[in-house]
Amino acid sequence: MLVVAGLRNEQGTMGAHFYNFQSGEFVHLQTIETDEHFGNGDQSEEYGSTLIANDSADLALQNSRDCMLTAVPLLDDKVSPASDIAKAVVIACSDQLKKYAALSARQHRLTVLRTTKLAKEAAYESALVMVLQYRGERKIRQ
Repeated sequence: MLVVAGLRNEQGTMGAHFYNFQSGEFVHLQTIETDEHFGNGDQSEEYGSTLIANDSADLALQNSRDCMLTAVPLLDDKVSPASDIAKAVVIACSDQLKKYAALSARQHRLTVLRTTKLAKEAAYESALVMVLQYRGERKIRQ
């Protein structure tokens, strides 16, 4: 699987584009739209310089989780290793994860880089569990 960020052929939808290599060619599987900056824009412009309430971080976390839950069935071919699909899910949802990280960084007085790294590590573990649950290889806790 190959994931490419940007515009396909310099036109169309901005996003994370997923391809599978089949019979010597890359076959487009799915595109997950993102904003034009992929979450890398100036965070101070996007969120302002005021303190962000816990509710905003909670909403950003829920948006990240919703993205991951949506991405798993779209990306899982049930053939590739679950770890590869989990990595693709994190890449597809990186915009939402970066927004969450930016909000968390302010709340916890950490750097955005550090919180982004922590958020992506946690997201990978969650995505791996989601893939295994989707495949029926792990039971859902009740």
